Amino acid sequence: MLGDHLGCVDGVIVTPESQFKIPAMKIFEGEGAEAAISYVKKDLRFKHWGSSIDESRARRSKSAEDFIFTIVDGYAKKNGVDSWNVWVDHTPSNISDWNEIVSSFTSAKLVHVIRDGRAVAASVLPLPWGPNNIVHAADWWRINIVTGLALTSCWPGDIIQIKYEDVVATPEAAFRELLSFLEMEYSNQVLEGGGFKVPEYTKKQHGKVGRGVDNSSVMAWKEKLRGGEIGIFEYYSGPTLAALGYEISDAGRKKPRKIDLMRLGEWPISIRYNFLKIITHYIMKWSAANRVRKEE
Repeated sequence: MLGDHLGCVDGVIVTPESQFKIPAMKIFEGEGAEAAISYVKKDLRFKHWGSSIDESRARRSKSAEDFIFTIVDGYAKKNGVDSWNVWVDHTPSNISDWNEIVSSFTSAKLVHVIRDGRAVAASVLPLPWGPNNIVHAADWWRINIVTGLALTSCWPGDIIQIKYEDVVATPEAAFRELLSFLEMEYSNQVLEGGGFKVPEYTKKQHGKVGRGVDNSSVMAWKEKLRGGEIGIFEYYSGPTLAALGYEISDAGRKKPRKIDLMRLGEWPISIRYNFLKIITHYIMKWSAANRVRKEE
């Protein structure tokens, strides 16, 4: 969501997720540009970008940062952006990769978006990737939140925390604060969105991207989560929810019954990965990559 709005600022390019960048930088530093180019060209996530690499320029890269910027520039030109000075990368794993990112990208800043964990669970559980039951969703959300809070305490000048609920409730104030932190100028165009081209692969889950700020789904988790899921999520993540200012229901103060946990997919012997979700995930990625190749 934020990337779609930040992409409306002059000089900003917003790319699809770039999980390949950290491995590519390590290959560049260890084996050289040629090996890094070969790795990126084969990467499925890069294929979703629908762009190519200026290999001649990439081979002349003097650092891993230059190498990745060459790839980003290829995407920018493919999408009609000839000049940019800010790259917005909304890859979810940036929070866990921050140490590697900040050591290579000297001017990097991290925007840690905090959202009610119950809303996050309601959004991610139906997807072919991520946690596959409410207990795993609670663990997954809590770990990411705590990681972000810890990073913010260590890099206070380079990381900002922003609550999703604040953005949709008072968008102008939220974006003014965010852009000030990023040293970018505010304009009303930011509120409209439309600054990010959603890849075919993620269009279904990002259906509201490009439609401006929308607060209609803030409390939709109350309807989306199945019976008992809300209380279970609150039981396992209650202290974190409360510390962030989210209200907890009485159901979240009671220890869940084992029968209810099993009914929702949490078995005594924990199965952390839903293989059907994994298979579906890779089939979808493969199909999207094939569509990109055909369009080229």
